[in-house]
Amino acid sequence: MAEMTDERWNAIKTKIDLWFSNHEDWESEHIELISVPNLVQAGDNKPAKRVALYSAIRTCFSDIADKPFTTGKKSAMPDEIQSFRDGQLELLKKALAEAWEKSPQMQQLLVRNKRSGGGFFTTAEDYAQSIVDSTRLRMNTAYNAYLRSDEKADYIWNGNDNMDCQISKE
Repeated sequence: MAEMTDERWNAIKTKIDLWFSNHEDWESEHIELISVPNLVQAGDNKPAKRVALYSAIRTCFSDIADKPFTTGKKSAMPDEIQSFRDGQLELLKKALAEAWEKSPQMQQLLVRNKRSGGGFFTTAEDYAQSIVDSTRLRMNTAYNAYLRSDEKADYIWNGNDNMDCQISKE
């Protein structure tokens, strides 16, 4: 088995550390991650085992919606900003689900858009995920507009502060 470079291992550790720092209540919500810190420490101590340990770490995160590992095209968004975004979206999802559960009006009046199949939301999770998905896309688009210095974009987000809305109210 090929060894993993220190650079690659440190990048993985950074993603893991950022995920944990943006999910402070992870122990109560994701008990399956309890072994991850020990797996990381083992990788630090035994570089020859890093590939296998990384596989085990990915398995621990397999059911986590906003896991720190992605496949496909690499994003222009730095890991720190991605982790911050995902942590904020997780908090948003939780708040939206709680609001939906407590509000008969939300349950009776809020519907999916036509492109998502229309109809009423059937669960708090369903409603919250719908909003989070569209917000994630908006945040990504706004960050890309920031990178391009696109003054005509509807929204711009630098990855740290609030999103700026540039839609003129005429």
